[in-house]
Amino acid sequence: MNTEEEPFIREVTGAPEFRCVLGFDWQLEEIVNFFTDPYEFSIFTADPTFNLCRLNLTVTTYRHQRVVARTKHHHPIMIGPLRLGQTK
Repeated sequence: MNTEEEPFIREVTGAPEFRCVLGFDWQLEEIVNFFTDPYEFSIFTADPTFNLCRLNLTVTTYRHQRVVARTKHHHPIMIGPLRLGQTK
């Protein structure tokens, strides 16, 4: 697609099963930064428990190491790239 907007759909595969990977550039950049830097390390989680009719949604999360919540003084949990597919 030739648009000036940032792409959100990263990959769509139709065979042998349907699979779609969704994510923004900033999410991918933060994942690279937080999972390759030993001083700002974060745990990457994947939760494949969301069923949407015949499709399964896998949500990834991580803690943003450069932001601190004012009330609880911890790093907020951010939603990372998503995977939509026929299998978990």
